[in-house]
Amino acid sequence: VPPSVDSNEKYSKPPNIVVYCGKKDATRKFESLKQVLYQCVHNDCYVIYHLKHDEVHTVPWAENTALLVLTEENLYDQNDDIICRYFEKGGRLISFGSNVDANFVPRRELYKGPGIRIVNFEEHKNIALLCGRYSYMMDTNRSDIKVKGLATDNKEQTVVVEVSQNVAEQAPAGKAILSQVLLDQDPTDVALNQDEFNQLKKYNPTRFQILTLMLTSMGIRCEQVSQPELSPCFLLTNDQANKVRFINGLASRLKSGFLKSTSVSLQFFPRLMSEVTVTPSVLPVVTDKMENLKYFNIDEYWDNLTTTKLGNVVLYTDVVPSTMPLLDGLMYSEPKSVGLIAIAGRQTQGQGRGGNSWLSPEGCAMFSLHVRIELENSLGRAVSYLQHITSLAVVESVRTLPGYENVDLRLKWPNDIYYSDKMKLGGVVVKSSLMGGACDAIIGCGFNVSNTNPTICINDIIKQYNKEHSTSLPMLTKEKLLARTVNLIEEFIKDFQLNGRTGFCKKYYQRWLHGNHQVQLDTEGDQVFTVQGVDEYGYLEIKSKDGGKTISVQPDGNSYDMMRNLIHMKTH
Repeated sequence: VPPSVDSNEKYSKPPNIVVYCGKKDATRKFESLKQVLYQCVHNDCYVIYHLKHDEVHTVPWAENTALLVLTEENLYDQNDDIICRYFEKGGRLISFGSNVDANFVPRRELYKGPGIRIVNFEEHKNIALLCGRYSYMMDTNRSDIKVKGLATDNKEQTVVVEVSQNVAEQAPAGKAILSQVLLDQDPTDVALNQDEFNQLKKYNPTRFQILTLMLTSMGIRCEQVSQPELSPCFLLTNDQANKVRFINGLASRLKSGFLKSTSVSLQFFPRLMSEVTVTPSVLPVVTDKMENLKYFNIDEYWDNLTTTKLGNVVLYTDVVPSTMPLLDGLMYSEPKSVGLIAIAGRQTQGQGRGGNSWLSPEGCAMFSLHVRIELENSLGRAVSYLQHITSLAVVESVRTLPGYENVDLRLKWPNDIYYSDKMKLGGVVVKSSLMGGACDAIIGCGFNVSNTNPTICINDIIKQYNKEHSTSLPMLTKEKLLARTVNLIEEFIKDFQLNGRTGFCKKYYQRWLHGNHQVQLDTEGDQVFTVQGVDEYGYLEIKSKDGGKTISVQPDGNSYDMMRNLIHMKTH
């Protein structure tokens, strides 16, 4: 069992494992290694991302990375400089045969190419594994790092080393494992003769054990958790009249109980039957008889919901790939008095902005909410504000509670919910379409309320607040905060439609992280801009320091790197 992660580390490390596979054949290499890593790491704690070659210099990957894995021997375009700076700022990395190794310790070329060697680790002896061309020389003259040998080959040459920074006691220390033992490469992907293939296959279980030990030593959790089974959906409401209106509105579109949609079809039943099966493409919806809900207290949700419309009809499922597609086929059949919301106990394939994955274990509040905005009003002309409205609603669901006003939840443009400026704990994605003079939008939102893993949750922040201020604020539930968030979304939308954006923006700026920040755009060279706020369309407005140039940055595809005060612009 890996060591527990202390609270300081938990507050400073997001849950991404980032993999760099070079230029050539990178996508195939990444997909292969991703499957290997997911067999080792705790699946609820990490998302594994592909860091593409042209992204090393252009996206803010370092601030969101718990571990960087390098699998390509040759690095180009000064990528090794970026990676070394990541290490020097406390980053953690594992290199499998990459030439970034030479930046840390001297190497000696012993072999013409990769081949099978007999390797000895402290806990695993005489193991046949695929190894690279080099060995490591332990006599480094650097005083800023410590080097420790972890494995030798059959010629007594060091083939795996651990490198750690010598830093002040409280400073984050970079740590790296440099390995000529190519644990990243699967025997089925290596061109070998049959005997060599058989030999590597024989020791393949040990390969996984060694890789797991390496990951654990880098602070990565590696307990195995099986993927939960998908579960049926229940149609829930606290007003029977709304349920009747909703079902009647669907009647003309159902064919043999089915409502077909692009990604998932809904099959309606009055009660759950044993022969009903759930698949990623067909979700049974039970309309009359509710079973026990494993991950959600629906009564507490109703007790806290005060809206006139939004969230008053619930599609709830314990485990679903994602709530976002559930409303695709329903929103155009929704009666005016019904505000449909899809809520999940857990998601196995949560969706974030720009196609990112969103971890959705138990303890997260996860929902997709349908809203219809008439185009003729002020919000209809600036629907991009819906993501700002939702992210502020999450923050205010906590900070408008008596006693919780100073709990440090904040907003990062365009749609992230943050603990101070330290770590993301939630986000928003909005998909919209225009029809008949109105905008139909599905707001997807997820935020971590009570799961201390993978990084931080709202209740962690409350506990820390209680310690620092000698208070005893109670922990909060996802049901309460989810309902309060929907209440505030409705309130903010109504106010925006009646009074415009001024009042909303005043509240928004009180919580966001960017007031008067000095920033640069990666498309504008060294020119410095000052953040002004959000413009009439909800875009980030920045003005050049000399006042001669104002730019509005759309949220779609662009990102704000707070560590470097740099805005990365999406390239087309």
